[in-house]
Amino acid sequence: MKNQELEKGILELAQKRMFTMKIVDSDAFLDMPATTQCLYFHLNMRADDDGFIGNPKRIMKITGASEDDLRLLIAKRFVLTFEDGVIVIKHWRMHNTLSRDRYTETSYIDEKRMLLLKENGSYSLASGNVIDDTKLIERSNRQTHNRRNKDATKTHAEKDIGLDKDIDIDKEKDNKLIVSKDTICQTDVRRVIEEWNKLQEVGINPIRDIKPSSKRCQLLKGRIREYGIDEVLSAINNVRYSDFLRGENNRGWMITFDWFVKPNNFTKVLEGNYNVIKGGDIKHGTGRTAQAHVKPLIPFDQCGESEISDTPFAD
Repeated sequence: MKNQELEKGILELAQKRMFTMKIVDSDAFLDMPATTQCLYFHLNMRADDDGFIGNPKRIMKITGASEDDLRLLIAKRFVLTFEDGVIVIKHWRMHNTLSRDRYTETSYIDEKRMLLLKENGSYSLASGNVIDDTKLIERSNRQTHNRRNKDATKTHAEKDIGLDKDIDIDKEKDNKLIVSKDTICQTDVRRVIEEWNKLQEVGINPIRDIKPSSKRCQLLKGRIREYGIDEVLSAINNVRYSDFLRGENNRGWMITFDWFVKPNNFTKVLEGNYNVIKGGDIKHGTGRTAQAHVKPLIPFDQCGESEISDTPFAD
């Protein structure tokens, strides 16, 4: 009985997150608006065991936070950003002690390899020591293996408890009713390609394909994960209503797909910042009201260490 209670406690602990007063009681943190602080706590609660969050835009919508709240967290270095839209809590390992029994490494392996660990336990993209969680992962894998062996020794009576549920799951698998996230994502990628290539009608160069392992694909998936497929398609439609993006500017520059999927550029196209046609009128392809460009609280080019372009004429 004691072992069962201990195991239950460990399972519950894996769903809990901690915060250090060194960070949340600092002047830098308390000087931020309450909405920004609230967003920070929600991001921490939904992060994986390495502090990564793949859907910050969705969390913003759930909590009612604004773009300025996220920009402020980035500018004040409470979160670090990556080109594909993924973010990580900078002070994650100061907040949380990683459990050897229940640790699951992040799925954002490439982003994790870019991080360094400072002496105080905070993440950095510029200085610090290489992160090596090999022993932690091995220990966690052994614990998982031991639990599986323990489950294998259960009596038939114990196994029968969830038998009906297992049968239902097997039926779904047999009928191929379960579609993997990768399959759904590839379907969305195909829809984006088809919609983008329709822009040939207004002179935009088409794309042949998007390789799953390419940087282009990772950036696109980041936009789909942040905004949803419908918003991505709406942003593509906005290109039709922008003379500027279609090459009618003093440089003859024309939008490309690789420029479109970068985080800062995508947001501007989606919001209709370029939807100005000849004569000065504003036309918005999604039916929403387009407004004049308003300088954000924290400009993108000051957020973090990213080199992502915020201007249409830079690569």
